[in-house]
Amino acid sequence: LLSAASKALPDDPRVLYALGFAYLGKDMLAFAEQSFRRVLELNPSLSSLHGLVVQLALRQDNVAAAAEAMQVALQQPEMDVPSMRRLAGELSLRNGQPLQALDYLLPLLETQPDDRQVLQLLLMSWQRLGREDEARARLDAVLETQDQLHDVWLARLAIEQVGSESAVATVERWMAAMPAHLPPLEARLRLHDMVGEHAQAEAVAERIVSLEPGRVSGETRLVEGLLQRDPAAAVARVQALIELAPEGHRADLRTWLGEIQDRAGQPQEALRTWMSLQADQAPQRLPLPPQAKSPPSWPDKGSLEGDTSSAPIFLWGPPGSGVERVATGLAAASPVLRSDRYTDTPPDDAFQNYHTLQDLASGVLTPERLVQRWREQLPARGLQSDTVIDWLLWWDNALLWSLRPQLPQGRLLLVLRDPRDMLLDWVAYGAAAPLAMTSLAEASEWLTRALTQIATLHEDDLYPHVLLRIDQIGNDPRAMAELLGRLFE
Repeated sequence: LLSAASKALPDDPRVLYALGFAYLGKDMLAFAEQSFRRVLELNPSLSSLHGLVVQLALRQDNVAAAAEAMQVALQQPEMDVPSMRRLAGELSLRNGQPLQALDYLLPLLETQPDDRQVLQLLLMSWQRLGREDEARARLDAVLETQDQLHDVWLARLAIEQVGSESAVATVERWMAAMPAHLPPLEARLRLHDMVGEHAQAEAVAERIVSLEPGRVSGETRLVEGLLQRDPAAAVARVQALIELAPEGHRADLRTWLGEIQDRAGQPQEALRTWMSLQADQAPQRLPLPPQAKSPPSWPDKGSLEGDTSSAPIFLWGPPGSGVERVATGLAAASPVLRSDRYTDTPPDDAFQNYHTLQDLASGVLTPERLVQRWREQLPARGLQSDTVIDWLLWWDNALLWSLRPQLPQGRLLLVLRDPRDMLLDWVAYGAAAPLAMTSLAEASEWLTRALTQIATLHEDDLYPHVLLRIDQIGNDPRAMAELLGRLFE
């Protein structure tokens, strides 16, 4: 209707305005932008539309068009406001014009020096232009009159090379200006340690905890120092912190206590600390998922159609495997990873239900219905097809009764580490799935059965799968990205 009206009345801004929002509602961004630009040609005083045109160009990744629209918008007096100038600076930077970005941003440094985003954009502009001396001068000028601005000091410190004498001098100035402010003290602590001035670092840590008892940065550094000289005293200090801490903070401190006991040569005490914490948390956690015995035979695999575009991947790792680090890496690279099974609003399907194995065995749930129900939930999870990386809460080979015949095109991605490391990690840090550990023996036996199932699946090639061993990855995101890049090409 609006398209027909616009043909009949091509210069009526009311029709074009409505048509623009109709296009926007159908996510036809280019057509919406074109309609709104025409409205502005007819009626430039509609200032709110200028910002909308900029946003529409950005949503189409057309930075040049967005920057051009921004220049037009800033010619309207009511649009020339700090937030628009900040966005104009960002657009200029993204468009490879750092000099123009400075023109927009430098006036804001005078009127809004504590705007963190403006400071970040200015630092990027100065860096790209190689104008570090100008950056120092500009920020020092601000600090001469306003030396209590935390973010300006951070920006000033960011210009200096880490660990350099100029970085030390900047931190010393910051400490002098804000003597009771903890961030400059924490920066000074790290700078002392970087050059081996450990006694001075501990002295700064003492000052930090005198200003804020229990502050993590100070307490961690003091405990590290005690570990080198008097391990028993390090353990005692953490125990004292637990006694003084609010109830809601004690769980993390008890985990840390176990780490310190282990490093202090008290592995039995560390294990006792961690198991005590596990026992206290068990009532609020899920019971260990049931496990089925392997049957004498499996149903035949379904046939794969040559033109199928379906490519579901099921991700799972036992407790302590570090599967959450794999999920984080995949989430950064793929829009189809779903970790909603670990939220308060999980999908309502058989993969989320502890009764599934029993229901499959009794016939209450058919293999066909299991996959059908899973597919029915995908649109509510923001997916238009079953091309998904579905991070499962639990896995059991009995699910193959359904997946082999009904979803032969699927793949399992199973994350593994040395089983001893998995068990110890589970004991100390819990697991991504909030599973209750009531005893070490029960957890060990359950983990053994889970790994035996994976071994059977792998050795008998029961389903397309990849065993992703991440023992050498640790907590290195870059190494994880490289491993996943090789795996998925």
